[in-house]
Amino acid sequence: MTAGTPTGYLWPSEDYHLAFYAYYPYGSEHLSLLSTASDKGAPTYGYTVPSDISTQLDIMTAQVTDHPGGPQRACQLPFTHHCAAIRVVFTNEKDTPLKVNSISVSGVKYSGTLHEGTWTLDEPVNSSVANPFILSFGEGDGIVPGSGVTNLTGTERILLLLPQTLTANALLTVETDKGRFEGVLTGTWTAGNTYT
Repeated sequence: MTAGTPTGYLWPSEDYHLAFYAYYPYGSEHLSLLSTASDKGAPTYGYTVPSDISTQLDIMTAQVTDHPGGPQRACQLPFTHHCAAIRVVFTNEKDTPLKVNSISVSGVKYSGTLHEGTWTLDEPVNSSVANPFILSFGEGDGIVPGSGVTNLTGTERILLLLPQTLTANALLTVETDKGRFEGVLTGTWTAGNTYT
């Protein structure tokens, strides 16, 4: 409620109940608020997962829809995660070290709208030319020791992708100095969960 000038706000009395909506991150070029100020109810957001893994976002929203007015009524906003986190761990069963040059995920949906915690995904899936998700490793990086295990995504390069039921088109491809390995990704990615 506005009083006097546009910069002055009053907290309403206990006769009123308020709805609060929040989203993170604010100001991203990849996440857009599709609702207008005159739209009622929960907002709708649009999101396209960026192909650059380092700029992928952990989309979060919060809403409280029946918050009472009155003095000293702080409003807690519990945020919910809306993406699935994907980790890639490589096991080398050979005795000699292996150099991973890149990993990529293809054949997954990468854009859609979010409303009331539910995604409606667009039909196109990504590929090596359409919004590719490729993580490349430089010199001295991506080394898997002989008979060893390496977490290739670590904590800084985790893929943050849209929750979805995967189809036979969903592939994980690993390019190494010993050749190319490809596997079909199966199952369902659920928002807020991490998959390895």
